[in-house]
Amino acid sequence: MQAFLKKFEHVVIIALITMMIVVVLLATVELGWIIIKDIITPPLFLLEIGELLEIFGFFLLVLIGVELLETIKAYLAAK
Repeated sequence: MQAFLKKFEHVVIIALITMMIVVVLLATVELGWIIIKDIITPPLFLLEIGELLEIFGFFLLVLIGVELLETIKAYLAAK
């Protein structure tokens, strides 16, 4: 039973890592799109407060995702 639980836990952790990679990748692409969109809309290269807050929010979201990915990887390495 213990062997089954360890295998199950390993599969769940691999699934979490895979999903987190997808989420971080999509969030990074979204962040890049938001930055490009905000820079090329008039007035060029000027960002309003709302746009800056949106960019910083996505930036922090990506950083949190990366940190979660590191935590999951550390948990897997410890096993």
